[in-house]
Amino acid sequence: MSSNFSSDVIARLKQELRLKKDSELANAMHINRSTISTWRKNDSINLRKIHEAFPDLSMDIVLGIDKTERSSNQSTNGKDQNPVSEVVKRENDCLKAQVQILQQTISNLVRNK
Repeated sequence: MSSNFSSDVIARLKQELRLKKDSELANAMHINRSTISTWRKNDSINLRKIHEAFPDLSMDIVLGIDKTERSSNQSTNGKDQNPVSEVVKRENDCLKAQVQILQQTISNLVRNK
């Protein structure tokens, strides 16, 4: 079996949680076992789902980022330059924009009644 990013993340999760089987991980996450297989096959993993299932688990551990790599990703002003943080920030900004559009649409609908 070839290794990919998703397979590596799944392996680290199972190691950190002391689980042996994908089915045990799926049960712990309250998802179907086939979801984990799909993540592995498509090399696409739902990091939000992992964080929701294990909020106290460090994403650095999940992503395989060691402390020396993390410290080298910090700029001189101390802000984290972690690519995952950037993705989450962009996603959050997008969601905020969508909420504003929905609020405006609802407001327009109410006014037109």
